[in-house]
Amino acid sequence: MSKEEGFRYIEDYLRSGMRGSEYYRAHGLSEWQFYKWKQLYLLEHPEASETVMKKTGAHNGSLMRPVEVKHVPGDETPCMPPIDIYYPGGIHLRVEGGLRDVSLLERLLNR
Repeated sequence: MSKEEGFRYIEDYLRSGMRGSEYYRAHGLSEWQFYKWKQLYLLEHPEASETVMKKTGAHNGSLMRPVEVKHVPGDETPCMPPIDIYYPGGIHLRVEGGLRDVSLLERLLNR
């Protein structure tokens, strides 16, 4: 696939309103192709990053969202709410609520 073809897919994706995984499956692209062209496109068109941030729900240029740790009355250990973590390449990690040892989550995120 040429650069022009790859970039046309990404431009179409940015206009589509679809999630990345939905888009590349619907258009017969491999996950690898899609994310390769998306990365190259954003390197050459940094202004498009704003569109990507809106699609992913990112704020202030960051893909990270704050996580609130709730304290259960009568319990000395804070409890995490359920959270979803989306890694590049379409990997999705769901952490169920009730996690008490936050260092486990920290180890997952720092690998």
